[in-house]
Amino acid sequence: MIFGCTEAQIKSAAYRKETFSSLIGWKKNDRGEWYYDAWDSEILHSGWQGKHDIHTVFLNKGLMMVISGIIRGPASVVSMSEGEGSVASHNSETLDVKWGLDHTTPGMIAAGAVLVRWATSVDTLLTVQRSQSGIRWKEDFEGYLQYLFNGLRLRKASVLNIFRQWDKVLFPSSSSGFGGRQAHSDRCAKMKSVMDALEGDDEVEEDRQDDNHEDGQRRSEADEEHSEE
Repeated sequence: MIFGCTEAQIKSAAYRKETFSSLIGWKKNDRGEWYYDAWDSEILHSGWQGKHDIHTVFLNKGLMMVISGIIRGPASVVSMSEGEGSVASHNSETLDVKWGLDHTTPGMIAAGAVLVRWATSVDTLLTVQRSQSGIRWKEDFEGYLQYLFNGLRLRKASVLNIFRQWDKVLFPSSSSGFGGRQAHSDRCAKMKSVMDALEGDDEVEEDRQDDNHEDGQRRSEADEEHSEE
């Protein structure tokens, strides 16, 4: 569903190597040696142009689907594949609820990037050392984190857009995301019309309210005296 293959196929290391190696950065360096590039990786990008692009990196929907599956369960992945957004199944207490998640974090994006590459690599285990692929997963994760944190610190437009796009998919009602609050144009327009209508309503003078209040008190006192007689 995420990778466009069957469960049986994704379980086969041989299938993963043949099908996904080029997508997760398998390339030759200047010395003619083959290796997996952490950044020139098609599977990380939306609209791959053959090399790392700051405007499309981390925007592949597969990364978002992986994280959605972790925090909201498999039903949310099915929902996303059908174009209905990241929605958990009814009556399920998912991690986003337990942990109070309401916006995308750098860790989510970095983890999504590592997990989507690992799931399609020849590695059977996600280990720090001696992986079959030779990929240093921990170093890649830390590199992704550094990139995102630096981009946030320096307020780089491309990085802010990454968080904005992730929130749009995973947290469309977020008001505290790193990329800024998600726009709700219909809600804002309606709120403005309601406030404009309130502004045009008649105002009641305070003195007249006080007079009415005093008149009411006098009538109440008179009624009480009459009942006592």
